[in-house]
Amino acid sequence: MKISKLTKLIPIILILTSALFFVYSCGGDSSNSNSADSENKAQNPGNEQAEAGNEEPATEEQQLFADVPVVDYGGHVYNILTIGIPGTIDNDITATDYCIGFDTAMNTVIDMVDRLRDTSESHARCSVVEVMGRDAGQIALQCGIAVGASGIVIKEVCYNGAELDESKLYKIESEMIERMQHSRANNKRNFLVIVSEGMGEQYAEELVKKLTEAGLDSRFARLAHVQRGGSPTLRDRFAATQLGDRAVELILEGKKNLIVGFQNDKLTEIDIEYALNLDKRYKGKLTDEQFAELSEADQKNINEHIARKRADINYLFEVSKRMSI
Repeated sequence: MKISKLTKLIPIILILTSALFFVYSCGGDSSNSNSADSENKAQNPGNEQAEAGNEEPATEEQQLFADVPVVDYGGHVYNILTIGIPGTIDNDITATDYCIGFDTAMNTVIDMVDRLRDTSESHARCSVVEVMGRDAGQIALQCGIAVGASGIVIKEVCYNGAELDESKLYKIESEMIERMQHSRANNKRNFLVIVSEGMGEQYAEELVKKLTEAGLDSRFARLAHVQRGGSPTLRDRFAATQLGDRAVELILEGKKNLIVGFQNDKLTEIDIEYALNLDKRYKGKLTDEQFAELSEADQKNINEHIARKRADINYLFEVSKRMSI
């Protein structure tokens, strides 16, 4: 199964699973009759009390789902337990260290970049490769290190919030060109530069011009949506199985409004509202006023999480410069 289909099926499976449990817990009656009963009880609480003596004791399943929110969809009423699973090649869900699809996309990028390296070697050129990731530079950063790129350019180290830091970008580009010129003087023929699409639609092509003007004959390649397909890697298959298994366990326990993810290589469950606030804060979409409305504990945890994430990215970026060849 292709990774795009796999990631789409997971939430559907979980929703169907929880919906089936609801039908079973209500004795298999149709959703229309359940809806009518619920509406009647809501409008006539006295009738419910009058009939209470005739009701059979609640089953274990009914007790399990007693406090699950009722969702009205097209006239039908369902009890749905919601457990989120992170799936995106961008690996940009802040609450988890890993998202399903990320490893498959990176392996696709490495395979294609290795092929580009062959032609760059034969023509003594530099290939500037733009990879996906939206505003996140995880694919560019990790793939750049893996292929021994001479330069990596990602938004996380070139921007202060939403504003491009021209001085930082100039420093990164200057150091990159200097390394490449030094290597060329020592008879290195091919170079690779990996750029995240978050730098802007025209950035990579403009960088090609700068490199060529510096005496480094360069060509531009945009890998685009081919990164989103392919057969899932072992890591993605394994991670998807772990996450799906834990999500179903949580549903069976009656848990709801959580996401399952990985933190420090361990499975963990995170409150979905906290995860959303964390993600918005990291991406600059949660204002200071909105952030101040959160509990002090949440504010502290969010700030610490974001600081760790930024430190990890900066560390890997420094590694990429030391390992560039």
